[in-house]
Amino acid sequence: MRDGTKIKLKQLKQTSFCSYLVLLGLLFYLSPILISDTGSAMFFLLGVFPAICFGCSVIYGLKHTSFWWILSVPVLFIPSGLIFYQWPFEVGIFYALGYTLIALIGQIVGILFSKRNK
Repeated sequence: MRDGTKIKLKQLKQTSFCSYLVLLGLLFYLSPILISDTGSAMFFLLGVFPAICFGCSVIYGLKHTSFWWILSVPVLFIPSGLIFYQWPFEVGIFYALGYTLIALIGQIVGILFSKRNK
């Protein structure tokens, strides 16, 4: 492989990592605008957030085998829980660990599918 191709592949991987971070950041920090009552909050916290974390992790796992992605989920979610939902830290950790576990399972699924298709 030529050096230019290696640089482009490296840039593509970095760009894709940043795009996943931006998607999760937008999800965690802009979705409180849409939450108006307890029912919509539960819909986002127990439905939308886990589904997006799982989907992003599967797609990320198909392209990358690095598990650094998993650490971005709690790092992005815990401050949003403290800021927007005004939870005690223990509650934010509970949700963050759940989303991290879901993201870990999604990434493992993605890695297994990528190895299966090779």
